[in-house]
Amino acid sequence: MKNCWLLVMFFLLLTGNAGAESIRKFGVNPFNSPEINKINLQKAIDSMTFIGGSLYVDPSDTPYRITGGLILRKNVSLKGANAATPRGTCHPSKPQPVGSVIEITDRGNVFITVESATQISGIQFWYSEQAIKDPSKIIQ
Repeated sequence: MKNCWLLVMFFLLLTGNAGAESIRKFGVNPFNSPEINKINLQKAIDSMTFIGGSLYVDPSDTPYRITGGLILRKNVSLKGANAATPRGTCHPSKPQPVGSVIEITDRGNVFITVESATQISGIQFWYSEQAIKDPSKIIQ
């Protein structure tokens, strides 16, 4: 048991942070293209799968635009600052949500596939091109 604890401490020291790592540290930010954010977020996820960990979606007044095709690997979690809200959050002057928001821009691919031993919490997923009033525009 003691050796197991030492191994865990070694990995925590190796990663430099016992808590969640900001996705911004890996080059994911609200002003990148959706494709660049997808590539950078997938690299961040892939780099954490062997030791496990959490990636933190920092709150912002501009959503993180990300295209589809992500794979949330085993032992990696995505966490944000949002609590559960019935209708999401709202920017005071723009028709968009705020906080830990991922704007999904892909119409052809599943946004995220989740492997075992993962968690997603505190994040709003926003399909900006989706119109509830027009059923033909609903993205599934």
